[in-house]
Amino acid sequence: MALTDTGMEYYFLKALKLARVGFVVEQSARLGMKGALRVQASIVRNIIGGMDGPQLLAVCRHIRNLME
Repeated sequence: MALTDTGMEYYFLKALKLARVGFVVEQSARLGMKGALRVQASIVRNIIGGMDGPQLLAVCRHIRNLME
């Protein structure tokens, strides 16, 4: 979840700050994003929990490629 939070902060909320949309809009976006991330985390946890070894390795390779 921390990785998703950081990514959303960097790619979305930082853009709002640069656009100077204002405190209320930034806080509204942050609140909406937190709610969506909670739901997403639950879904991802269920999906990953059902994967076998080769599937998990494929996901890990993809994440590693994103970090390069």
